[in-house]
Amino acid sequence: MDKELKESLDYIIKLTLDLKYIEEYKTKIRRELYELNNKLKRNYWMTEQFKSNYNLGINASAEHIKKRKIARKINEVIKKNKLTQRMVGMLFKIDPHYISDINCYKLDKFSIEKLNEFLKKIKGNK
Repeated sequence: MDKELKESLDYIIKLTLDLKYIEEYKTKIRRELYELNNKLKRNYWMTEQFKSNYNLGINASAEHIKKRKIARKINEVIKKNKLTQRMVGMLFKIDPHYISDINCYKLDKFSIEKLNEFLKKIKGNK
């Protein structure tokens, strides 16, 4: 009887350890999947940014190209000085989501003059 009890306890301990190992393995897999998903999202975003930044196409107007060049300079200064959208929005006295539009090259809301004004302000604020 003692031998059977000991074998049963050993079996229960083995199952408990196996379950613990399985839970640790599941956690590790979840973490790896989360990281992989984030990498895929970043790669997709970077691909879309690349397409929107450099795939202007034949139909791009001269005005649109000028806007993109100015926006690129603004974004370079923002990145170089490690500014947040909120900080830049306060400097330009506009809503920070407009800075996001400039960052993503959604420039229909802005005139060339306004973008040039923003560029002068941000360069003068260094």
